[in-house]
Amino acid sequence: MRRATLGDCLSGPGVRDNAFDTIRLLAAAFVIFSHAFVLVDGRESAEPLYNLSDGQITIGRGAVAAFFVVSGLLISMSFERSKSWIKFTINRALRLLPGLWVCVLVLVLFFGPVMTRLPLPDYFQSPETLGFLGNLALIPRNHSIGGVFDGLPGSDAVNGSLWTLKYEVACYVFGALLLCVGRFKIGVTAALWICAMIAAPLIGDPLEQRGAAYHGAWMVWLFRFYGAGMLLYLLRDHIPLSKPAALVCLAVILAATFTPAYTEALAIFGSYALIASAFLAADWFKKMTHRGDISYGVYIYAFPVQQALVPFSNETAVPWLTNAMLSLPITLVLAALSWTFVEKPALALKSAFGARKATPPSI
Repeated sequence: MRRATLGDCLSGPGVRDNAFDTIRLLAAAFVIFSHAFVLVDGRESAEPLYNLSDGQITIGRGAVAAFFVVSGLLISMSFERSKSWIKFTINRALRLLPGLWVCVLVLVLFFGPVMTRLPLPDYFQSPETLGFLGNLALIPRNHSIGGVFDGLPGSDAVNGSLWTLKYEVACYVFGALLLCVGRFKIGVTAALWICAMIAAPLIGDPLEQRGAAYHGAWMVWLFRFYGAGMLLYLLRDHIPLSKPAALVCLAVILAATFTPAYTEALAIFGSYALIASAFLAADWFKKMTHRGDISYGVYIYAFPVQQALVPFSNETAVPWLTNAMLSLPITLVLAALSWTFVEKPALALKSAFGARKATPPSI
């Protein structure tokens, strides 16, 4: 029998039979684990994968890369099925913005006033507080809020996780434009992806860049993963899904950990392994998130929770472990509330704009 292809899994009644929500939730949990090292210590070099890969990547960045691979695949499918830029834009806005808006307002109006060391009038007039509101439009001037977490190792950020959202939206727009070039879309996307694969190691760590170069470096770094997801979608009818192939890809990634090409291996082999796993995973794994996709809520709420717990965590024997273990259940509760009362009701509005229902959940 012909082996099932990715295209087979992305069409027909089985399109929703996948583990994307569970994978994204695990990725968000890995971000918590990674940030625990950085926030209690103040140094990225304290993170284990950073040391194993000789500074190429952290567990948190790897998890973000996984988000972008999944988005590259699912958002490309969403765009082609939307048949309209307006519908596509509305659908993406309904998924991303309501949860973000509520999170930012909760942090500024409730969390910040409780945690700040400034008098409340000074807090609300602080340039940092006002600048943080820029996150409502994905244009933050800073990730800190006036007087909040002063003195902590990560005092420059109240919610550092929000930095990726503007790049994700940029990839949505850029990727959609690539899908509009007709019969050249595969060739153009592949060419730009190869350029990103070559340019990223030449540019180096985006954190070492400044100004426009900083943002450009991050777009190049992240498009290696978003573009990989796009190519998997565009070539879906020619890509068989195979557990042995996925295991071989994982073995290659492990072998590449101690080489200078680790992030390149993640983009090439990790992307296939990730997408294949979403469809080949056991039913119990797929059903872990059948009640709703809380991964976005975990991602946007975890950082301030972890920051608030840093003083207590640093008083314990294993600070990073304490921070991660205490932050995870608190964040899961906040994420569940966000899904139930904000994100899910917002997604329900898609039907008002004629959104298709035969797509994987919550894309």
